[in-house]
Amino acid sequence: MATQIATPQYNVKDVLDKLRGVSFIGLDIETIVPLKGGKANPMNGRVTKRVSNSTVLVAQNKTTNTYQNMVRNRIAGEILTEATEKADAGKGMLLDILSQAEIDELSAKIEAALEAGEDERKEAAEERFQVKPRKWGERIPNSPFIEHTKVGDVHPNYYLDTIWLRAGTTEFFLDGNPIAEADIQGYEKPVAKEAANVQGGLKVENQVIVRSIGLDSILRIKTGGVDYSGVFYYA
Repeated sequence: MATQIATPQYNVKDVLDKLRGVSFIGLDIETIVPLKGGKANPMNGRVTKRVSNSTVLVAQNKTTNTYQNMVRNRIAGEILTEATEKADAGKGMLLDILSQAEIDELSAKIEAALEAGEDERKEAAEERFQVKPRKWGERIPNSPFIEHTKVGDVHPNYYLDTIWLRAGTTEFFLDGNPIAEADIQGYEKPVAKEAANVQGGLKVENQVIVRSIGLDSILRIKTGGVDYSGVFYYA
């Protein structure tokens, strides 16, 4: 009779206990894929998506909101880029009129003006984006964890709040067996949207990706050079 090896179990608070402020960790997760078609779709509830070797940021948010700061910094960066592009276009129109010395002098004045406008860009970013209260769950103070009790449940569920910096390799499974994305019935790949009410109007490529990952979806955490693979819980 083969000996069964028990799956390691980790208290996620202990795993991430040494992290301070804002930290980077490696993450593997596997989640159920939402499909169209409801009960009529024979694959509904049977398809999972596994994303391996991702790099995410977790923050304790003790004195500031990391997500809000990142969005505002990117908004300010976009404002600066737009101003720089307009200035460069204006200089291009004057190349045939001004001497090189005059162009150099104009460039220096433009750079000084852009640098002096940093406070104005920060103020504009603050006006364009304010973090709204969570629609569900409560953040556990001074930690990256979310506590949420679903309707009808007695005990709360716990989630790890993450900011995604680099998504890893994606695989799909049907009943635990690999399946090609194109063969999944009723699956539509999520598409990021650009709008004034989405992160202050940030362009899609600059948006900050935030996800609250249920602990039951986490397969592996890598932090401090150590790999933790198994079942994660909060206690």
